Amino acid sequence: MYIKMALLLLLTGVIYAKGSDYISLSYDFLDFKNSKQKDAGKRITMHLQKNIERTKLSLAYEKTDTKTYQPPLHEDLRVDKLYAKVKQKVSRQDIVSLGYIYIDDNIAPTDGTRIYSLGYERRLQQGFHLGATLYYGDFSVLDTYQYNLMAKYTTSYNDLLMTFIAQGDYIDLDKCSNNFCKNAQNSYTYGVVKGKFDYKKYFLHMGLTVGKRAFSVMRDGFSCSHHAMEFNKTYMAGFGKRFDSFALKVRYVYLEATELPLNNSGVKIEDVMLRVQYFF
Repeated sequence: MYIKMALLLLLTGVIYAKGSDYISLSYDFLDFKNSKQKDAGKRITMHLQKNIERTKLSLAYEKTDTKTYQPPLHEDLRVDKLYAKVKQKVSRQDIVSLGYIYIDDNIAPTDGTRIYSLGYERRLQQGFHLGATLYYGDFSVLDTYQYNLMAKYTTSYNDLLMTFIAQGDYIDLDKCSNNFCKNAQNSYTYGVVKGKFDYKKYFLHMGLTVGKRAFSVMRDGFSCSHHAMEFNKTYMAGFGKRFDSFALKVRYVYLEATELPLNNSGVKIEDVMLRVQYFF
């Protein structure tokens, strides 16, 4: 039911979207090395962003199919995720947000996970923003509380627009009731640094994550890990070009992780994404 509602809302948004609104379609190629559970996968993501006066609505539907090793798993992995977020500008300087994530998984005990978020962002001066977001995750077999602090600075030089983002996150894991999560730490602290550079119709994005994390929410509430994997390194780089109403982007992400139920360290994940974006 949730997935059908998401697709209906995405299509409705395309019909009525105007101006700076957009819809995007992404395709990810996933490759796992040294994993005892996963071999390779593919992911398709539809993302809609629509502005209605002082309100910004974002919706995304994500479908991932992963080939698994059998045994230990008994079938290939199929995951559907629904993301929704509303940002409301309450003044010239202040923005509040509410977010929701729903996960459908055919294998993991975290099937049916629901994650809720509440955020606040304030513009202190021209180009400089501070923000804080709280995420509560009901993962069926555990609860998570994630606290995110963010600082963002945007500046320009001639035709070059530059945005720098620094984030700090603390995750508290509570009430683990399954072997699925028993090897996880009680808490995690990690940091994220991003740089975005836009020159005329070209853009370059880079990012780095430092510190361990598990059962975390990333990318402003539009990415989350619900499997028992502890990530300790993440590197990202992407580039693209905008053609009037369209934009094309290629992104590469490298991650290192430990599969917690098996205590299998040294897992390496490579993710190559292709995205087409249409602006209305």
